[in-house]
Amino acid sequence: MHGAVAALAAGVAAMQYLTALGLQRDTAASATAAGLAMLCFPLAMALAGRAGGRVADRLGTRWTACTGAAVTTAGLLLLLGSDGTPPDSAWRLALAGCGMGLYGGPVQALALAAAPPGQIGAAGSAVQLARSLGFALGPALATATATAGDGSPRTGLAAAAACVGTAAVLLAASGRPTS
Repeated sequence: MHGAVAALAAGVAAMQYLTALGLQRDTAASATAAGLAMLCFPLAMALAGRAGGRVADRLGTRWTACTGAAVTTAGLLLLLGSDGTPPDSAWRLALAGCGMGLYGGPVQALALAAAPPGQIGAAGSAVQLARSLGFALGPALATATATAGDGSPRTGLAAAAACVGTAAVLLAASGRPTS
């Protein structure tokens, strides 16, 4: 579970870093236009987060968290096909934000439900540590992959999407019984 949380956070942090830079550098968008496009991600996340809890109550937390990670992955993959302008990037960022909204609460609930009695505080802290590590490593991942590849932000975005997709797989696999 913690690996999934760290991978998803790293992918999202890498995407945010690369997209904000790319909007201004590659398309010469103003800081205001880039900021407004980037704002679509947290706004969609906040709106979808409200629905995420209700969906998780009906369909299950693991299914909702996995679906959220998959939708986030789709949004990041669609960013690879963007022309890089703020309007074209905005709806793709909103889709990724919707996925994060579906993912956030249910993954926290999964971690807390798996904690032994008396260890819920430690479990919640461990999830936050994994998330913080992912957010710290994401921009480093973005920079390393973008500069090691063709120098394009698309290389880094592909790595970010791979991180988020890995998180979806790890979440799905962690729910399977072993025997």
